[in-house]
Amino acid sequence: MGAESEHPFLEPLQTKPPALTSRRRWLLRAAPLTALFALLLATLLPLLHVHTSQAQATLLYEGISPKDPSSVLSVSIVLGGVDTDANELATLIYIDSIPSTVGTTVNGIRKLSTTINLLVDGHAIVLAPETTDLWSPIPLKLRLKSGSVVMFPLDRYSTPLYIAANGASSTNASTHSDNLPVHLSVYQNADFNWRYSVAAARTLGVPFTTRTPPPGLVTVEAHRHPIIFSYIVVLWLGIWVVSGSLLYIASMTMVWGRRPVENPMVYFSGLIAVPIFRNTAPGHPPYGCLFDVTSTYLAFAVILGSMLLASVQSLRPKPSQ
Repeated sequence: MGAESEHPFLEPLQTKPPALTSRRRWLLRAAPLTALFALLLATLLPLLHVHTSQAQATLLYEGISPKDPSSVLSVSIVLGGVDTDANELATLIYIDSIPSTVGTTVNGIRKLSTTINLLVDGHAIVLAPETTDLWSPIPLKLRLKSGSVVMFPLDRYSTPLYIAANGASSTNASTHSDNLPVHLSVYQNADFNWRYSVAAARTLGVPFTTRTPPPGLVTVEAHRHPIIFSYIVVLWLGIWVVSGSLLYIASMTMVWGRRPVENPMVYFSGLIAVPIFRNTAPGHPPYGCLFDVTSTYLAFAVILGSMLLASVQSLRPKPSQ
């Protein structure tokens, strides 16, 4: 008998594994490209959707519509962006319509017959008949009452917004003012850095929680746009990948001794890469914010510790053979 009959049980072990079919090989090669294309769509489609829906100013809040629009002063405020360094909110104020008691509108031309004092969050704006162009927006910066950039990227800001108006009229004997009803509308300008929410003060609970808030008082809140969060997540993961890779190299070389000790300059390159990568964060957050506490500082600790141990290991004399 031949060798085949003496050891038949060895035949299955000697067979070669089947080669990959052309279809399976094509699928394996196309998988990375498919994943990359899916990632592109996952980031591009939300951006295009936000750009389409917010290309123009978006209405966030509108007061109760008056029964007689000709008897109220209609004002629109457009929110334009948050300055975290100055802790301010940029706005533009538009005068949509004026009451018939203080002015007239003829052929689309609005003219004031008396001076209007407009109060917006403690700022006094004087609308005089001789000098005021009612078609031009009025820039105004509101002071944010709460919020801090220390919580970046989870920082939120809010401020109460109060608006009132009175019309000044004078006679030969005295000058007096009459309160004017104000119809307020708040819009959000096309802004891909911030999102805003506006509601009555009682709705948000700030302030006037125990008594009825005065007319014209709303609360404006601002927080980071989700598009900003998408890059922050990539940035956060990138810092952790760099520190995790260097920690793995340090563990394999100096803890388990499975590889020769790397040159300390390998860790020095990571020490340079992390702050450069971190400084690309949008909004110019200060060092020491929540983002740094959860990523940058820990990465520095890992890289510096690994670099110090690698330097000590490289300076030790080699054992004699």
